[in-house]
Amino acid sequence: WFQLKVTEYITKNGYAAFFTWFDDTTWMPFGRDIPTATYVGVPFTSAFMYFAANALGIPVDVTFVSVIMPAIMGSLTAVVAFFLGRELYNNTVGLLSALFMGYLPAFIQRTVEGFFDNECIGVFAIVLSLYLFMRAIKRDSLPSAVGAGIAVGYLMGSWGAADFLIDLLAMYAFFMLIGGRYSRRLLSSYLITVSLGLFLGGLVPRNGFENLTSLSYMAPIAVGALLAGYEIWTRIETYRASTAAA
Repeated sequence: WFQLKVTEYITKNGYAAFFTWFDDTTWMPFGRDIPTATYVGVPFTSAFMYFAANALGIPVDVTFVSVIMPAIMGSLTAVVAFFLGRELYNNTVGLLSALFMGYLPAFIQRTVEGFFDNECIGVFAIVLSLYLFMRAIKRDSLPSAVGAGIAVGYLMGSWGAADFLIDLLAMYAFFMLIGGRYSRRLLSSYLITVSLGLFLGGLVPRNGFENLTSLSYMAPIAVGALLAGYEIWTRIETYRASTAAA
């Protein structure tokens, strides 16, 4: 109901009004500073669907859109899971990934009609981030790395579980480095994804940039610095070797 209240406020007053909204009708007598207490993913996405549907001439109200949005996001997550599996191996793995996602009980519970909460957006953003990050590394794709960073930022603005994904990416990059599988593709993909994600996530008042000093975010930043330092060291060694040979 709180998510619905925020969505209705946005549809009536616009996105910009959200960032200055102090709700004096709740938590009496103190009131509640909504921007600093609310993840924006669910209400912003639902409001966008509401505006888009009405712009296309589909007359729907905010409540209807909010009720069906979790099911829509669940379906989209299964589609992205297919592309994740296909990028990982082939179409068969992609179809199995989508099948498992579509029938996973814990996921179904969080994407049924009416489960209007952070998880329906968060899981979608996690799967999308992993797909684009993997694609960026395998194909050395700058647009995929930027897309992964935007997806991470979307996740950070939607769900507190974003910490788990960012730390997972950091763990992956760290073990690739110490396992002797470092590459410049890993460096560029990781730095773009993590830095863009942290920046966009920090723009959300619920997070802020002061949280970057927490362990959950300092570890990924440290891994990024470690990768950059290793790249600089290898270039220096290459230069020294070429100079000595000359």
